[in-house]
Amino acid sequence: MSALFGAVGRLYSAWGVGRFARVFLGVTEGYREPVDFDVEGVRDHFDEAMDAASFHVPKRTKDESELFTQEIDWSAFDQTIGAMD
Repeated sequence: MSALFGAVGRLYSAWGVGRFARVFLGVTEGYREPVDFDVEGVRDHFDEAMDAASFHVPKRTKDESELFTQEIDWSAFDQTIGAMD
């Protein structure tokens, strides 16, 4: 079956009541802090982080990192690296 449907490396849910479905891991939008998060921030925004109304299904770890690294202001980093040249 896997070769026929391209189903290699996937998880499925199959119940004896005529239901067949794909099971997958997804990453919610989460929440963002202007600086590194702390325990209190996680507590205060926990429901927001758990909200699965909008999510991504990364195929690789790199796919997930691209979700948040696009929002990072790299200018300070670039200036530091430039000073080292």
